[in-house]
Amino acid sequence: MVRYRRHLLTYLNDHPFADGSSYLYRIAEIQQVIASLKQRTDFNLDLSKITYAGHSMGAWTVMKAMAAGPRPKAMFAYSMGELNWLFQGQRYFESNFFQQLDFPTAYFYGAQELDEAVKANRGNVYAAFAFTFSPSPSYGFIVPQGNHFTYNSYAVAPGAFGQPSQLQSILGKTISFLDKHVKNKTTTLVLETGDVSK
Repeated sequence: MVRYRRHLLTYLNDHPFADGSSYLYRIAEIQQVIASLKQRTDFNLDLSKITYAGHSMGAWTVMKAMAAGPRPKAMFAYSMGELNWLFQGQRYFESNFFQQLDFPTAYFYGAQELDEAVKANRGNVYAAFAFTFSPSPSYGFIVPQGNHFTYNSYAVAPGAFGQPSQLQSILGKTISFLDKHVKNKTTTLVLETGDVSK
């Protein structure tokens, strides 16, 4: 994991995020995928149930895609901007951005990210900021002993990956969230120690 973090910190230094303008191509790509799916006659796309999800910079991407449209039924952010917040003290989006969300949201973060943010005098993880200002229903899900890379399996990232129990927790909460807020099932999301909801 140290090697992965070193690589990402080097990338952050060499490619400053600034206003994110160099990453806007990602939003256009998401919109092209949706447009392509809408044109297929063999695929019945229900735009009312589109859900966006992204990890780290991918979470920034889906937030920007949401703002550009179409708006989703729900949204996930897995450790969005935590490295940027931890090492540079910068937020991708401020409180007014989250306050205008009008759909269910879920923010995942790792327990190790929380410890590091507190030690760095950040007060809390960026996910907590996003949760605080997002309207209900919203969830803050902590991954026990998790770090920024816990969402990966060993097959994807052998240098930084989640343990089976962590991945099961992430998967279980994700599926329960989708069942409740996208499929409209009568489902109760099971909260673990440190999780919050409103």
